[in-house]
Amino acid sequence: MRISQLAVTPLLVLLLGACQTSRVQPDASTPQPSLPILAGELRQTMERDLLYHYLVGEIGARDGQLKTALSHYMLILQEKAEPYAAERATRIALHLKDYQMGLQAVRGWLDVAPADPLAHQFAAILHLRTGQMAQAQTQFETLLALIGGADQHNLLLVADALKKEPDKTVVLQLMRNMRLDQQQNPYAHYAVGLVEANQKLYDIAEQSLRRAITLKANWPLPHILLSQVLSAQGKRQQALEHLRNSVQTHPDDSALRHAYARQLIETEQFAEALLEFRQLREQNPEATEISYALAILATQEASWEEARSLWQALRGESEFYRDATYFLARVEESTGNTALAIGLYHSVAPGERHIDAMIRASYLLAETDRLPQARRQLRQLRSTHPKEAVDIYLAEAQMLIEQAQDAKTVLALYTQALKDFPENNALQYSRGLYLADQAQYEPMEADFLAVLSRDNQHAETLNALGYTLADRNVRLPEALQYIQRALALRPEDPAILDSMGWIQYRMGNLVQAVAYLRRALAHTPDEEIAAHLGEVLWVQGQYAEARKVWEKALERKPDSEQVKATLQRLGVSR
Repeated sequence: MRISQLAVTPLLVLLLGACQTSRVQPDASTPQPSLPILAGELRQTMERDLLYHYLVGEIGARDGQLKTALSHYMLILQEKAEPYAAERATRIALHLKDYQMGLQAVRGWLDVAPADPLAHQFAAILHLRTGQMAQAQTQFETLLALIGGADQHNLLLVADALKKEPDKTVVLQLMRNMRLDQQQNPYAHYAVGLVEANQKLYDIAEQSLRRAITLKANWPLPHILLSQVLSAQGKRQQALEHLRNSVQTHPDDSALRHAYARQLIETEQFAEALLEFRQLREQNPEATEISYALAILATQEASWEEARSLWQALRGESEFYRDATYFLARVEESTGNTALAIGLYHSVAPGERHIDAMIRASYLLAETDRLPQARRQLRQLRSTHPKEAVDIYLAEAQMLIEQAQDAKTVLALYTQALKDFPENNALQYSRGLYLADQAQYEPMEADFLAVLSRDNQHAETLNALGYTLADRNVRLPEALQYIQRALALRPEDPAILDSMGWIQYRMGNLVQAVAYLRRALAHTPDEEIAAHLGEVLWVQGQYAEARKVWEKALERKPDSEQVKATLQRLGVSR
């Protein structure tokens, strides 16, 4: 197969982004923005040299002169126990990895503010980085006591504070030590499981999370993390089943249902995910992020009326206006309202989606016998968006091909594009593919070799050149080398696996051919791969299985030219 494509659609990528929730925590080791130098009352009583050290420290921190700033904050601490200077010195020392200086600073901080949880957190980190695990544990336990004990929120704060620590073994041991006297505390088991999962110790993390679930079955976080841990171990179906059961047991828990819906999307079970997001929207009618995800899914699943209603509502939200306008145009395009779709595409404001909207509008103009207008629009788009000009050229070439324009017209466009962007690999590779389709093999090969001269690891070109030679049944040893190089770069790419199966077939290695083609078809139900696999099985004498492969492909795409051509060439009746 010449062209390598991913099975994940742009809608799926958007949908996963719409469903993803994350929380960014500040890095405790990074110096914070400067605070006011001192309250006026304190400044009035301060000796002049202390004020000088404060000024130099603040200016140094602001200008990135951290060592200078640290030395002046430490000079303040020698003269006066002051929490602000101690905190600043501690943060900067930790950032500079001057841990001994950091310990001196944090001790001064603790002396003047012994009930400050943040001081104990920094002290724990500094003890940890200097190999003093017992002291670090004591500081974390003091921290927990100060902020309310070892409950869910507080233990997760500790786990989060530790996740960026470089010594993963020490971090894990510390968390496990802290759990020793918390064996009946589900939050302690979850916190340890979180650290274990972050360190990719998935089998151990699974045990910790299951213990947390046993102790507190109605808490959603261990269920959600357990599903992620199971997926990471390759147990995707088990992960899905666990979330499904959890949702059935706790149907009102939106966090669980959201995680389950996301897992359904990741396994491309879109119809089931659509049902779950409908439930989520009923539970959270004001959550626009859920409405957005539901709208994407409804569009994906061709639930046009539902999608139209959702996108129209989302256009009333400023943060979603551009996306909603674009996807509403997609809905109208898909339901045959071409004029309305073109108008909506044209109203997508500059920014994200604008280029794609204008390209889609151009395609619709071309499909309604307005090809010259479509081309003028794309030329104008290249003029106003020069950074995207290559992509716009590629889109115009594809439009001309789909509109069955003659080869002279298509190649003239490629020539102009390569004149504007000489030695552009994407353009030259695309022209090579078109030349192959036109059976102009010498210029095709020249284009492919030109790309490889600039980038000898361009997997798509290696694959395309190797496959074309194999498909023509010429120079097979050379073709094999190209495909082997491509497969080494992308060992699970279904298009390259298909090419390897096809070259093995051409070389008479039928068993190897079937193995590669089965792997390729398992990755993606592509009609060309199915045509190839069926042909090799037919030649092997496995007629029933070959027919089954072809019939399944024709069920997915009844008008498949690849399958029909294969049947005709082999003299197989349907």
